[in-house]
Amino acid sequence: MRLILAMKKDSKTRADKYTVEAACVQVFAKVVASISHEVKNVLAIINENNGLLEDIILMSESGQGVPPGHVKSATVAISSQVQRANRIMRNCNRFAHLGDREIAEEPLAEILELVAALAQRQADMKNMTISVAYHADIRITGPMLPFASLMYLLFRAIIDAGQSDSTITVSAESFENTITLKCEAGLSAEELSPIVESYDISILVARLGGVVHISDDLLHMSLARDIV
Repeated sequence: MRLILAMKKDSKTRADKYTVEAACVQVFAKVVASISHEVKNVLAIINENNGLLEDIILMSESGQGVPPGHVKSATVAISSQVQRANRIMRNCNRFAHLGDREIAEEPLAEILELVAALAQRQADMKNMTISVAYHADIRITGPMLPFASLMYLLFRAIIDAGQSDSTITVSAESFENTITLKCEAGLSAEELSPIVESYDISILVARLGGVVHISDDLLHMSLARDIV
């Protein structure tokens, strides 16, 4: 089955701008909601290990022997969670600042890796793996927040539709002035079609002037290297 969806940019009317911004706000809300759950989990683990340290202090004050392994275990666990929280907040900060400039130039690899990291929590819940393959020198110029929002929505929708223990593979190629993204997730064309036709994804593809088609159960999306 081969399905082609050509979504051309309309004139930049006020309504178009607000529609795109609304789609980006929806994505930002999803990202913040996911991150807040992760941060709460981090804090719960830190609090648990803090309680263990308090027990160790009480044991020490009462003259009981304190197994050194207990202290090390708690401090290592806390340190690990602090590093995890730093990664989470660094990704959140990076995503938020994509909207600082209307048009920007970025390495495509950085955007794909960022979006994959933001969607990883949902993938982990289904024991799914996100694999991103690309040429490190590919750069894209355009509205970065709409582009990252589009990729995030695609990842989330594919994760929701995908089977547990499966792999989502995204690859990127560049030829002359066009960038082509391919996504394989073990989904049929019939399962992929509703994803690319969904409202927010359609709006963002149109804003980016993209062309999406599904062939051999692969999702292909072509974008100009320079999106204005």
